[in-house]
Amino acid sequence: MLSLRQLGFALEEVRDCLDRPGFAPLEVIRLHVTRLREQIELQRKLCERLEALAEHFRTAGEVSADEFLYTIEVMTMIEKYYTPEQMEYLRKRREEGGAAMEAMAQQGPQMWADLFAAVTAEMEAGTDPADPKAQELARRWLALVTLCTGGDPGIYNSLRSMYENEDNVMGTDTKAMRPKMEYILQAAAAAGIKHPGQ
Repeated sequence: MLSLRQLGFALEEVRDCLDRPGFAPLEVIRLHVTRLREQIELQRKLCERLEALAEHFRTAGEVSADEFLYTIEVMTMIEKYYTPEQMEYLRKRREEGGAAMEAMAQQGPQMWADLFAAVTAEMEAGTDPADPKAQELARRWLALVTLCTGGDPGIYNSLRSMYENEDNVMGTDTKAMRPKMEYILQAAAAAGIKHPGQ
């Protein structure tokens, strides 16, 4: 029993093993190997996450406790919606994008803010999504989304799912943004414009 406890089994699991008819030591070893592999994978993911955090803070310079906690919250949210492969793809795009990606990182927030304001104005004016003005906004919106996602359908769907399920994404009030997204998708459908997820 002590040997099973040393292998990492809880007392309840040890009891189950010993009470089982035809108790097989090989089965116990197989279970333990499976458990260790799961733990190793969790530790590997934690190492990757900490390395990414360290790199972020290395380039950011001095970071406050609030910024540190906010970064962890953002990373946790992103990991909830994106697969490790998608995150690696996005990382490589950032690294290989050079000046274009740098310009997008600097100009993107203003481009989105201008676009949100234009969409809000058309919605408040009662402009039908089938109107050419709304359809032009849909083209601009989806072009920006394509730039952000690289046109990858899986990444687009992960991004959309995050914006549909979280009320705040990196400082963006996504709850208030959802009606705009719906309006844009209606305008895109009316114009026959496909989004990256289709």
